[in-house]
Amino acid sequence: MKKLVLLLSVIALLIIATGAVSAAKPAPDTFTITGYTVNDPFTDPETVVLPNGHTRYHILAQGGGEDAEDNAFCAFLWTQVAEPGTPAISTCDQLCTIGTGQPNQVCGVSGALNGRFTFEEWVDVNPANGKAKNEGVVTIIGAAPARRAVVEFKGEVDQAALTVSGKFKVDKKQGAGAYNDLKGQGDYTGGAAYVFTVTFTGKLKD
Repeated sequence: MKKLVLLLSVIALLIIATGAVSAAKPAPDTFTITGYTVNDPFTDPETVVLPNGHTRYHILAQGGGEDAEDNAFCAFLWTQVAEPGTPAISTCDQLCTIGTGQPNQVCGVSGALNGRFTFEEWVDVNPANGKAKNEGVVTIIGAAPARRAVVEFKGEVDQAALTVSGKFKVDKKQGAGAYNDLKGQGDYTGGAAYVFTVTFTGKLKD
């Protein structure tokens, strides 16, 4: 009986210790970009058919810090992607809210990093099997002057579901301001439509 009590006590201590370790483990850093495509990938001059028969699409996007010209573009973009009879919009924040289906969702970067962003991406599509891979760079400009982080990413595109997923890393050499020494890596997942939200989850540190 004493051996049984001792064994149960050891098990209980192990459970408590495991719980303490789990509780002490730091939560991953997360930041999200929400924005919209600003070029037509199908007619962009950098979209090309490669020697292997794949098509390499060039995509530009942005979000946050919009001015009157940006808002006019977003209003026009909505007329191109919205269902007929859908009410008009006048700002990019409205586009990001309606386009993502998230209430009060504004364009830009939120979470562990914040501010506005520009986005350049290349999507390689294999017409033989429909598989697509993506890679690119997100440049984040923080609310404070001269704050910049450059995030490189590479992964896959599910064309049927209009989603992306893959790995990212922060290019420490291109950081500036408060993000000068920022580094990190992790995973990303999100949407691949003209209006999109992509979430990056991993570990960031100065």
